[in-house]
Amino acid sequence: MAERSGDFNQGGSTRRKLVTAYREKAIHIACCLADNGPLPPRQLRALGTAANTQSILYSDFYGWFERIAPGLYSLKSRGHAELEDYPDLVARYRDELAEAQAS
Repeated sequence: MAERSGDFNQGGSTRRKLVTAYREKAIHIACCLADNGPLPPRQLRALGTAANTQSILYSDFYGWFERIAPGLYSLKSRGHAELEDYPDLVARYRDELAEAQAS
C-alpha cells in the first residue's frame, strides 16, 4: 500500500483486476510509451516512472511491453488494450505527463 498513489480498488467488486503497486507502475510506464512511442528506461524514468522501470520492462509480467532494440521498449497492442481497463489511472498519468512536458 505504501508504494501506491491512491486506492483504485473498489470494495465488493468481483471479476476486476486489483491495482497493486506493481500494476500501477506498469500502467504509468505503459502510458508514457503509448503517448511517446518507443523509449529507453532512462528516458521513462526522466518522465517520472519508478526506479525499477528497467526490471518491469524486462520481466514483462503482464505481456504489455516489447523490447524492439537493445535498451529500447515499446507498448504491445495488448498493453494498449489493457489501458482501457484503468481510465482513472491513465487520465492521471497523462495529466502528469502533459504537465512535465510543458515545463
